[in-house]
Amino acid sequence: MSDNKKQAPHVTVTFNGKKHNLDEWTRKETAADKDKSLDWNTAFSTELKSVDEHAHAPSHLLTDQDAFVKRKHSLFRGKRIWRPKQHQISGAVRIIRFFWLPAAAAVVVGLVIGLSMLTIFSQQNHAVKDTWANSGKSPQTEEKSQAIQNQDLNLSVYLIQAGLFGSKSKADQIASQLRNHGPSILMATPGGTAIFVGVAETDAGASQLLTRDKDQGLTVFKKQMQFQPATGFLNNKKQANSALDGKKLMLAFLSASEESQNGASSPSKKTMQNMDKLYEKCKTNAASTNDNTVGRFLASVDQSKNAAQKLAASHSEAQFVQFQQSLLESVSEYGVMINSTNGKK
Repeated sequence: MSDNKKQAPHVTVTFNGKKHNLDEWTRKETAADKDKSLDWNTAFSTELKSVDEHAHAPSHLLTDQDAFVKRKHSLFRGKRIWRPKQHQISGAVRIIRFFWLPAAAAVVVGLVIGLSMLTIFSQQNHAVKDTWANSGKSPQTEEKSQAIQNQDLNLSVYLIQAGLFGSKSKADQIASQLRNHGPSILMATPGGTAIFVGVAETDAGASQLLTRDKDQGLTVFKKQMQFQPATGFLNNKKQANSALDGKKLMLAFLSASEESQNGASSPSKKTMQNMDKLYEKCKTNAASTNDNTVGRFLASVDQSKNAAQKLAASHSEAQFVQFQQSLLESVSEYGVMINSTNGKK
């Protein structure tokens, strides 16, 4: 059989519902294989599935390779996170927790420290008392002797002055005439010799005396004076202690005088009891000094005490005048005593 007469078998291929000749189909497939512009391996690789999955994946889902470059979204985004109620602190509880509790703790700590300090000081005071008991000395007496200062002995009073004279004899003559109608004493002052006819502790008390004297036709005025101790007076401890007791007694006398109101009433019982107590103490301490000025002062306060008792028993203007006379003399003697430094030490 010749080549021209040889024919390939006629084969028909059906693909997608269409019939194709086998020879034509083969040629198309061979041509497709030879076309290098088509990269079938790349076009249909396994990575296509991964790319498609990323393209259609929800935006809130991330792969592992994005874990360190993108912020992960919570699965409960947009939803309220439930918390137990006991963890939610109200306003009142917050104030108690952050303000009152620290303040209470500070108060407790302060009380503990205070009690500790009180215990320590109590033990120290007890030790001091034991020391005084063993030494046989009174802590009150020693403290009193050491605590006296010059200003403690200052005595400030208001005096009713009737005149000032350069001649002492002339002043003595006038004072004697005044003494027939009321109290009067002489006292040396920087300007000469003064005549005083009354003494009071306060300005109000001095005004009462001033009114009484003016009603009697006297030309008088009130003057405030302060008696101060001389330098070196405190060197004698006994004399200083006696002077301090004397000052307290003088203040009691002055209180009794003002309470009497120029003899219109009696001094109070409390004032008289305090005066008697101070007098006994002053008398005891003065006896141990053995000093002439202290002795004269003590004699003057004896007279003042007796006059005050008479005024308290039956108040009258005459009794008041007698009390003022002795009180003026006691004030004058107190000034002499604290300005004396010649006593025995």
